[in-house]
Amino acid sequence: MAIVLKDLVDAVGNYIANRVQVSITAPDPSTGDEINKNEEFTFAVKVTNPAAVDSIRLKNIRYAVDFQNPASVDLIVPTDPGLVARSGDHATDPILQPGTRVKFMYIFPSDERNVLEEGGETEAITLRGRAISSPANTTIRFRVLADPDLDFLFPKDRSTKAVSVPLSIKE
Repeated sequence: MAIVLKDLVDAVGNYIANRVQVSITAPDPSTGDEINKNEEFTFAVKVTNPAAVDSIRLKNIRYAVDFQNPASVDLIVPTDPGLVARSGDHATDPILQPGTRVKFMYIFPSDERNVLEEGGETEAITLRGRAISSPANTTIRFRVLADPDLDFLFPKDRSTKAVSVPLSIKE
């Protein structure tokens, strides 16, 4: 089987972009059936690594969250201790204060939640927002950033098949 290693770059990018399943629930108002000005709401996001024979382990998971029309709504930085929100997509970007309102954020799950195992593992989180103007329409945008686990793709400490040759020892 011929493998062109540079094709792995495209294959991994395609896997994350097209095979990892992402969904968002409809926003749920804190009271009643509709979201009003100055009212908080919740929504849930779910990420699933496919349960397929060719799935790969992903690590360094980050979530990017914002709104198409940020003038009409704010995100509320999660207070869940298992989630750290930052102003950018790098682990060195400033941490956002839990409970504050922002226009966008990158969410970094804690170490134990920062890997999506192959074979159908799912991570779900609930987030909050607040309507700040009305009437308004907007769209919640959510995407996953992830790295392939290179130790999974390229296991270490592999060996060749054993070879042998007979050895005779005489007296």
